[in-house]
Amino acid sequence: MYMPDFDYVGVWSFPIMGPDAPDDAPANVVEACQAVGKDLQCRWHGPDTYMQNCVWTVSMLDDGQCHLALDHGQRARVQEPVP
Repeated sequence: MYMPDFDYVGVWSFPIMGPDAPDDAPANVVEACQAVGKDLQCRWHGPDTYMQNCVWTVSMLDDGQCHLALDHGQRARVQEPVP
């Protein structure tokens, strides 16, 4: 599959529901992503994914458009009790 090369002005990653986001990330995009993250937390149907570990990645192009990615979080391992 061909993937075009993009020159991004900025790339930021932050947790799906915040509150931590880079200071220089566009505030309106961060707020929108966090709102979607809260909505997904309430309406999750599908494979077993640990939502608290999901991470948004926002990549801004020089023309003002952006690419969004939501990387899934791995479910934390449960340690077996030692007999």
